[in-house]
Amino acid sequence: MMSNGVNPEDWWAKESKGGLELSKTLSPLKDYRDKLVLLDGLNSVPGAMPGAGHTYFTNFLSGTASLDDSNETGQTIDQRLAEMIGQDTAIPAINLGIEPPEAGSAGSTSSKFTISWRKKGTPVAPEVVPRQAFDRLFNTQMLQRDTSVLDAVLEQSRDLNRKLGLQDRRKLEDYMTSVRDVEKRIEKISQPRPADQWQPTLTEPDMKPPKDGLEFDLPTHVQLMLEIMVLAFQTDKTRIATMLMAADVSYNVRYDFISGIRGEALHGISHHGGKAERKRDYQIVNEWHIKQFAYLVKRLAEIEEGERTLLDNSLITIGSNMFDGHIHDYRKCPLLMAGGAGGSLKTGRVLSYDPEDDNRRVSNLWLAQAQLMGAPLQQFGNSTGPLAGLV
Repeated sequence: MMSNGVNPEDWWAKESKGGLELSKTLSPLKDYRDKLVLLDGLNSVPGAMPGAGHTYFTNFLSGTASLDDSNETGQTIDQRLAEMIGQDTAIPAINLGIEPPEAGSAGSTSSKFTISWRKKGTPVAPEVVPRQAFDRLFNTQMLQRDTSVLDAVLEQSRDLNRKLGLQDRRKLEDYMTSVRDVEKRIEKISQPRPADQWQPTLTEPDMKPPKDGLEFDLPTHVQLMLEIMVLAFQTDKTRIATMLMAADVSYNVRYDFISGIRGEALHGISHHGGKAERKRDYQIVNEWHIKQFAYLVKRLAEIEEGERTLLDNSLITIGSNMFDGHIHDYRKCPLLMAGGAGGSLKTGRVLSYDPEDDNRRVSNLWLAQAQLMGAPLQQFGNSTGPLAGLV
């Protein structure tokens, strides 16, 4: 997910006889234009008008709307899919990010630095350290060490639960859910996949573990996380992943490594005030984000899986919860998909939705994608049905 919307003048695609025509911002994807679907007009929060601050940022994947800091965000689509189909892999879902929560900053809490929620009121913190994300996928010794404490934790929790009030019991339940997740991962990893089942193209990582810590420049950090995502898919450690480039109100992720861009964070750049030079900076940062998406698309397209590529067998989406970040325009979202969903999706096209259509909901897109992935899901968040025209 990108933050803070896009420069709307440079976010478009058009169908033509020669294939999709792409705007300057989307031009890094020109080699893969026949693998794309641009979605124009979808709204993540029906009825929301410009100027509502950043209250909808963390709701992007949930299909619900929170207008304050009450943690009313519902379960997000990645966590719903993790419950429904994630048990087929060692890791039900992996959530990646670039910046850790800055609890000392004004108004910043862990819930403002994530787009993933296990359930209402329970944010899932993204993994921002490349080495830890890598180890979570491949360090089986670390998982095996966890088994030595599981029995003790389970026994202690039974005694503790009798002494707790309702709110603390809910917190304990969330913690024990995490413990059970570890148990399931250990069991899944320890059992070899039967020979008559589909086998991934790679069984062991073909990259070295990243160095520990967060001492990376932004381009290196982002690329490492994307490589880990590709590796997770290629080894079939997980089939569900999210990645957050930066929070909407972030003061730490800066783009001064791009020639001509001042050291300002994207939040400030997006408030361009209609000034040409600031809109130029906005577009350049948007294009850089699309270049990272193009890198992911390229890597997936390079990996062969039978008669298709990993890209053909995948479905990846990039977007933001608002359109023009200067006015916090929530009336539609910039959304772009790539991949063929195993041959189920017609690509190389633009899908536009009428602003008066109540069914132009991002939650309908998430529902349709879940069904394409084989999840028996009939409703999600505020969805009214799977997105019309997608399949």
